[in-house]
Amino acid sequence: MKKIIFVVFGLLLSPACFADNMDEALARIETEWSHVDSNVSVKVKKEKLKRLYKKVTKLANDHPDRAEPKIVQACILLTIAEVDDAFSALNLVHQARDLLLAANSINPHARNSSGVYTLGILYYKVPGWPIGFGDDNKAEQMLLSSLSRTPKSIGGNYYYGEFLIQQDRADEAEIYLKRAAQANLPPNDPFKLKIQKKAFAALAELI
Repeated sequence: MKKIIFVVFGLLLSPACFADNMDEALARIETEWSHVDSNVSVKVKKEKLKRLYKKVTKLANDHPDRAEPKIVQACILLTIAEVDDAFSALNLVHQARDLLLAANSINPHARNSSGVYTLGILYYKVPGWPIGFGDDNKAEQMLLSSLSRTPKSIGGNYYYGEFLIQQDRADEAEIYLKRAAQANLPPNDPFKLKIQKKAFAALAELI
């Protein structure tokens, strides 16, 4: 499962100007999550991620009207899925989908619409019925919906380009990959830098 659905979900969340206590608490959770995902051995990663998930779940429960904690909940679950067994991973992916649907119903613009395009990524990465809920039509709908809200999104453009390549529509993908590759990056944002590098690599393969 982790090879099928693998996406570096850390790339979907980027630094922001945190304005209130909830955002500050969420920023601390994200910083710790990024450290665990990148620097902790597989043996202990799962337990540390589970503890982080409990923290962000409490934050989401305390702020039911905010989409941002639910997006982070989903991303942490997907990170756990990468190190879990196939059966458990599929269950976690379903939970992540439901969290993203809930987040997007609250505010589809949250985090530069990252919740919307993350859901689109899931729809084309996860197997279809009867194993999973994958659906290429829904995937394209969500990815385009994200771009309609944030047309300059590095992640939104890159992942839609990647989707189009997987659909044998490489001629359509080029414009979106170029947007991601040529986007102006905010300073000190390693997540978006990684996406941009992936966009350059994808463009090179199209030549």
